[in-house]
Amino acid sequence: MSTNLTPDPEWASMRFEARLKSAASAADYSETAAELLLHNASIPNKPYYMQPKARTNTSVAVTIVVSVTVGSTVDDYQTALDSVKCYSALHGYNLSIEFDNKFHECAIHKDKFFRRHCHVHMLMKTKITEGAWVLFIDGDVGIVNPNRLIEDYIEEGYEIYLYDRFYNWEYAAQYMVKNNKRGRAWVKEFASYEFKLPDSFHGTDNGALHPFMMHYLVPETRNPQTRSRCS
Repeated sequence: MSTNLTPDPEWASMRFEARLKSAASAADYSETAAELLLHNASIPNKPYYMQPKARTNTSVAVTIVVSVTVGSTVDDYQTALDSVKCYSALHGYNLSIEFDNKFHECAIHKDKFFRRHCHVHMLMKTKITEGAWVLFIDGDVGIVNPNRLIEDYIEEGYEIYLYDRFYNWEYAAQYMVKNNKRGRAWVKEFASYEFKLPDSFHGTDNGALHPFMMHYLVPETRNPQTRSRCS
């Protein structure tokens, strides 16, 4: 299986990757990322072919989950989804791509973004093996480097993983969790946060993830009477 990648191999992307990793501060990181984007504009539009190799140790069970809004089309995401399908098949990861109306328990969610997390929770309860890992991603997320393994990012003692976007430092509502009691509880609680959203603009699940994590990590902030103690 060959994966067609851009940029050109002559472009020293590894140099920028190293600089991003070694950036001393958020400002340095942002500046370096901006430089990366500027250089990206001058990349020759030639394909770069890579021959990925399957993982040799398949002891870590992972299910990649993509929840698609019922009634929508996946045509706009086909390239990304095809890359995820190839990646999953290559490394022996399970892959679940389903519409978000699979579980009637999730019908209470009127916000389609939160309904996805209910879908993930129900999969964890009913379909995914206990102790396995779940990677939830959007449908437009594709594979850039198929030689990197999902388990490369798993560290001992951690069961919930989030990431932030380099251009604005917000958490994205995509995550990796272990399918155990704590992981299922976290996903369920996040899905239920839809019912705590204000009437004003809130950014749906991406915006809600920030106060949700504050309440999750600092329980005192859940109660208005004790919240002031944390300021």
